Amino acid sequence: MVELLITVAIVAILAAIALPNFREMNVRSTTSTIANDLVAALSLARTEAVKRGIDAEVIAPSGNWSSGWEVRVDSARDGNFAAADSLLRSYVALQGGYSVTSAGLGTGAQSDRYVFNGYGAIKNGTGTGGNLNICRPSELHNDSQSRRITVSAAGVATTRRDVTGSPAPACP
Repeated sequence: MVELLITVAIVAILAAIALPNFREMNVRSTTSTIANDLVAALSLARTEAVKRGIDAEVIAPSGNWSSGWEVRVDSARDGNFAAADSLLRSYVALQGGYSVTSAGLGTGAQSDRYVFNGYGAIKNGTGTGGNLNICRPSELHNDSQSRRITVSAAGVATTRRDVTGSPAPACP
């Protein structure tokens, strides 16, 4: 009986040590997954714009990236991405307190969309790129462990850890 109690005590101590590390690993993994999904959406829009020779966009339809985003093409070539066949991919809202903030850069930039032209660059009149911050839940806030995506004027999206100094709004 004493041996069983000692074994249970050792397991409890090890679990108490491992649980915070497991939670942090899970939060980092989720943050990276969200960043990877956004980069994949940006890459899909850019690729489709070049492949089809038309404009394509990644947009937060509700104006809030945390509520989900979509990849659309201007299939009618009229500057309107609302045609029935324009939706390529849709991403669901973020769960668990994660959020995304965004800031477009340059004249005409909007923080809720990135539009690519047929050459794969950010379309003239829609800015010169921008930044998206992927924020951890507020109770686990850590700017150095959050993710930042930078979209250049050439349309290239890069990601890095740490949102300190990002032009996008700060993480809550």
